[in-house]
Amino acid sequence: MTAGVKRQSEQPRWHELALGTAVIHSGSARALKTGDWRSSHPEWRYVAEKTGCIQCALCSIYCPEGCIVIRRLSETGYDQATLALRPASGITAESLVPDADLNYCKGCGICARECPTRCIEMVPEEI
Repeated sequence: MTAGVKRQSEQPRWHELALGTAVIHSGSARALKTGDWRSSHPEWRYVAEKTGCIQCALCSIYCPEGCIVIRRLSETGYDQATLALRPASGITAESLVPDADLNYCKGCGICARECPTRCIEMVPEEI
């Protein structure tokens, strides 16, 4: 390690820095959980009349932060009661679907803009 350079764990978090501070030794978003300053976050409509998720993962590809992960629907916190309303969708509790890791999501909305079925809605954060 270079003399005089602090380890990432010893450096202050972004919100602890004074206004106008220059970050000389930047880290990665994985080391710094920067999702707490967003104004909105993505929510998926996995099952919907015509605009449900088709599991193409384009949202994951276009996400500039790499915070969209693919996991089982049962692990996302999605209300699974809606699955019974649309059995023809083919999505089950064990289906692999995209989900945002909100520790890193900046709320930019690129995932929602790139989604071919428009099943991602950007929801304002509650204060």
